[in-house]
Amino acid sequence: SAHDSLFSFLCVVKQPVCCERGRFGKACAECPGGAANVCSARGSCGGDGTRSGDGKCTCHSGYTGALCDSCAAGFFREAAAAAAAGKPVSCRACHASCAECSEAGPAACVKCASGYEQSSSGSGCVDVDECAQPDLAPKCSSAQYCLNLNGSATCGVCDSACGDAGCTGSGAGACRDCRQGFAMQQTPADSAGQTQTICADVDECASSPCIAASTVCRNVPGTYYCDLCDGTVENNVCIHKAAQDDAKEKPKEEL
Repeated sequence: SAHDSLFSFLCVVKQPVCCERGRFGKACAECPGGAANVCSARGSCGGDGTRSGDGKCTCHSGYTGALCDSCAAGFFREAAAAAAAGKPVSCRACHASCAECSEAGPAACVKCASGYEQSSSGSGCVDVDECAQPDLAPKCSSAQYCLNLNGSATCGVCDSACGDAGCTGSGAGACRDCRQGFAMQQTPADSAGQTQTICADVDECASSPCIAASTVCRNVPGTYYCDLCDGTVENNVCIHKAAQDDAKEKPKEEL
């Protein structure tokens, strides 16, 4: 274009402070791969278009080599036919279970990634359940449980309803015992007819613990409190004084 021609004349020829694209350094040497195919179109050339730089390729993610024409570890080369036809090499990430692979999917793993192992069925690399192996499991506190993840494991936090004995997993249904204010209770059957035993909140207000006059019992998870009522209390419900006054002042409807 006219703009490129003017740029080349002014910056490259007239005042030699630049190089043509695909060239670098004081002598404007060609970048690796040639000016028309810099770093195999899979990286950038140090100093490209300038009178500085070392001309070395900085490869894009997944590519490596002086010309960025090889796949990095954890990637595999695809579309060999396209590469043979002169198109740039194309590298794709291996499956998460692979450290090295030949193609897509866990069955193509040449080497398993950390936290994975070859399956006995030959289906490829599968996750290692660290929680099932004490020597691999993380050291969790009594208020935590081991949570297996793909390729690793971590410590999950027990439900707040669980007691000092801890839990075996997430949720109130995995508690070994219940903390004060909670008790083991069976849930209603679901659509499949299945029930579950969980640590459920105890409704302390059911036993009317608030004995002071004009107080209402308020149940909250794990405990309760007595709330002062500014009127009268009926069946643990506060009838506020303002509502009572309004009822007294309201005229009776004429018959």
